[in-house]
Amino acid sequence: MFFNSQLFNRTNTEVYALLPCGPEDTDHAHTFGGEPGREGEAPPGRRAKRVHLFYDFDLADPAVDVRSPRPEITRLPLYYPLGNTGGMFKYRLVSDTAIEMLTDPYPKSEYVPKPYPKPFPQAPVYLQPMGFDAKDPEWLWDYGALLGVGSLTEGERKAGRERLEEWHLEKFDYPILERYADWYHDNEYCGDQEDPDLAELVRMFNPFTQGMPGAVCPWPECPGHRAGTRLAPVAFLQTMEDGYESKAEKQVERLLAGRDGGQLIWMVCPLCLSVVVDNPCT
Repeated sequence: MFFNSQLFNRTNTEVYALLPCGPEDTDHAHTFGGEPGREGEAPPGRRAKRVHLFYDFDLADPAVDVRSPRPEITRLPLYYPLGNTGGMFKYRLVSDTAIEMLTDPYPKSEYVPKPYPKPFPQAPVYLQPMGFDAKDPEWLWDYGALLGVGSLTEGERKAGRERLEEWHLEKFDYPILERYADWYHDNEYCGDQEDPDLAELVRMFNPFTQGMPGAVCPWPECPGHRAGTRLAPVAFLQTMEDGYESKAEKQVERLLAGRDGGQLIWMVCPLCLSVVVDNPCT
């Protein structure tokens, strides 16, 4: 089973598609799925209900835009508990063999899925570069808030804003500044609203159904938690709605999204390697 999934790299300004491949097709041991293997994967009192491993990345690959602050951690496992009813799912990487769960995904026993979904079969993953062009309005529409326009010169930004305004007016039949005014006030910004530049405009645009998630590091001992710094999305999964055929695949789709296309957004604290997973459909 594979999903429409992507990895974001702000250092390389790149979007990677996560694709199935043969073991010989990748220089790094990135994987999808797999049997449980780390301590701490089960919620309290539910030893048989280990959370589901979606992806497991080799942090030695520069395509993965997470650097380990501790030598005992060389992998980035991305989990999510299917059927989660506990809000954003949060955990911390302790080592390559252990995690610490920071939230209970099933705070009420009656909401634990029955039958509990089995682990996904493990398979190797290839990180396929998709490219990113900050001069192209369509790329900015999809990933502007994630990758920004830092690679552009001042002149390129001015020209890029003109192209974006023209593209938006043609596509939606109303000015982009009207959209920005609504977004600006919805996000409760303070002060006078000035004429936004390109970098400010593209903060509106991302591939997430409910906009950019507002998570901060969940581990109380981390300086990032005390500072309240927002975490940036690292990876993204979207189900394919009608693209599944087997009973197991349909169960996963139902537990992630009900009747709508589901999404998972993984965010990682670079200081302590705590992970927050948002499911906008819950």
